[in-house]
Amino acid sequence: MALEALGVASSVIAVIEISGRVAAICFQYSKGVKDAKSEDNRLLREVNNLGETTSSVQDLLDGPCETTLKTSSKLLDAIEEARIHLSKLKDDLRPSSAQKAFRRLRVGALKWPLKSKDVEKVVKQLGRCGQNISLALQVDQTLSNTLYRNVALQEVPEYVIQHDASMFLEHQLAKIRAEYNVTVSEDRQLPLTWPGYETVQALVWMATPLFIFAANVCRYLADLRWHPDDQVAKVLCYQTKTQQSKLDTSYRPVLDPLIEGLDKVEKVELLQQFRAIVGSIIILTRPFSFLSLARILYIPKRTIEHQLDGLYSVLSVPNVSDAPVRLLHLSFRDFLLDPDKKDEKPFWVNEITAHDTMASKCFRLMDDSLRENVCNLKDPAALQTSIDPERVNECIRDDVHLMGRVRETIDMMMALKGLLATQNSEELSELIGDAYRFLSANMGTISSSPLQLYPSALLFSPKESSIRNLFDNSIPQWIRSWPDTQSRWGSCLQILEGHTGAVHTAKFAPFSARMVSASDDRTVRIWDMNTGECLQVIHNPVGVNSAMFSHDERLVVVACNDGIIRLWDVNTEECVQELRGHSGKVSSAVFSSDSKLVVSASYDKTARIWDSLTGKCTMELRGHENEVSSVAISRDSARVVTSSFYDQGVRIWRTLDGKCIGELETNDYSYARAISNDASMAVAGLRSGSVQL
Repeated sequence: MALEALGVASSVIAVIEISGRVAAICFQYSKGVKDAKSEDNRLLREVNNLGETTSSVQDLLDGPCETTLKTSSKLLDAIEEARIHLSKLKDDLRPSSAQKAFRRLRVGALKWPLKSKDVEKVVKQLGRCGQNISLALQVDQTLSNTLYRNVALQEVPEYVIQHDASMFLEHQLAKIRAEYNVTVSEDRQLPLTWPGYETVQALVWMATPLFIFAANVCRYLADLRWHPDDQVAKVLCYQTKTQQSKLDTSYRPVLDPLIEGLDKVEKVELLQQFRAIVGSIIILTRPFSFLSLARILYIPKRTIEHQLDGLYSVLSVPNVSDAPVRLLHLSFRDFLLDPDKKDEKPFWVNEITAHDTMASKCFRLMDDSLRENVCNLKDPAALQTSIDPERVNECIRDDVHLMGRVRETIDMMMALKGLLATQNSEELSELIGDAYRFLSANMGTISSSPLQLYPSALLFSPKESSIRNLFDNSIPQWIRSWPDTQSRWGSCLQILEGHTGAVHTAKFAPFSARMVSASDDRTVRIWDMNTGECLQVIHNPVGVNSAMFSHDERLVVVACNDGIIRLWDVNTEECVQELRGHSGKVSSAVFSSDSKLVVSASYDKTARIWDSLTGKCTMELRGHENEVSSVAISRDSARVVTSSFYDQGVRIWRTLDGKCIGELETNDYSYARAISNDASMAVAGLRSGSVQL
């Protein structure tokens, strides 16, 4: 077993085991806590989905002699993140020993330990984990048509692929043989050597280098409606020597039988239906259920079910109507959409046409279904958390909506703005730009109190806002006096609300659209800069003066009032390191560019350099006569700049030996400082309102 797969296998087993335990705990709560039924069901559904996704990884890892598929660090990271979130959830849900004792004595009731916002956060985390695992797994299983234009397949040793494929096929074919033999009389059973060494080797050769072929062909042969020998013969007819046509080898044995024996008219009709249904499934970002597909495509559910009956080996087709229909592998999408095969493949799907059709269907569905106050709420100030999810489901009926996902519309608007930038449509661009500003300014209100969209968000928008003017008829008539708002949107894009104390610092993440803020209210908050949403709240023991992401955004370094620098893990929200040594409160703490060092400034008149891994102080910088208020480090970690509010100066230090190599007079109290990437310049912000370079 390869070392990479060993790590994945152990994490997979842990995730499946913890998923089962969490599901069991949720089931206990569903029986004992009536008030939390809807939240418990949401959580249980998400946990089961994650467990099912992870089980699919185990199916690929399990095999005779414990053989494994080659896996990537992304898959391991995704599964490990899921394990961490599930472990924390299990601890949060587990009843206390006192509760258990009372329950045994039949005294007191089991109480649901999570708040609605906690459930919402966990559901999002688990959903993201499931998506990350699925994506990493799809990439790991094979190199799709999209990928092998950019990846040198010769770098993967052919014998490695052939060995893995051979072991996988032998194991799966043995299962197929056993399952078939159970269903027939003894004289019709397949021999123990079936399908034979030469056939297995031919299939192995066909599976190189696209391992997904092995998985597809086994699903194809497992369909016992046909004799396994006949199915094998059909597959072998598609042997090819060219790598680009390996996808044909994988998918044509499944698709070609759909049109065999049909006349010209019947073939055209079936292919049109195939493109309408399967063509829609393969372009969807989020998979839909039978019910949702039927509603959005305006095609009867029975027609969709019948169309997908023969596609179990290429699509994950559920047995129930409300479960999503999923791609088993992204290469099926690549196979159908490949523009180079337009004239060669009868099942080719025009991607542009498919998206255009889907967009038209969406507009039609919105026109038929959308209306103001769809849940018939009586109170316009009703909070989103007070709305019964069951009532929402009754009103919406399926998952073809953005209920509870309004923040995603910000990303949609940004994407649409980018598309329109290349189009000659000034009026539409202006409308989308205004809609983006409207959503950004009112995201908090819309998310927490949906019906306030009309009496509040619209009413307080600028007078010349296109969105306000389009929907001003929706502003309630009982509002007699309208506020005197500004004419146009100002330069402020977002107001991030949530802190209850003074905010001392706010810093952007190095790469993602996130920001971290530090406050006197003993919290560090992480924000989505596109939506203004508070993604996480890290609760610190004392007030926080500064916070900063590490270079990989996994850690946040926090300067605390109790003289301690704390390193917090963003994923687990646990303190993983405490840097102790300062005798006064820490005013500022920053990472070096590689996050190996932490530099801190303190009211004890010193700055310190720390090893972030060991937590040891490696250097103490002394020289300021008053408390050190801020600190910065150059990109190459060779220089440190410190400033003191009362010293009226900036000092530059060499990290190699801790020597002060420069002292710059500012002639005023210095609030903040920074250093250029090449350490050739330093800048200070002064009380007078000027910036000195």
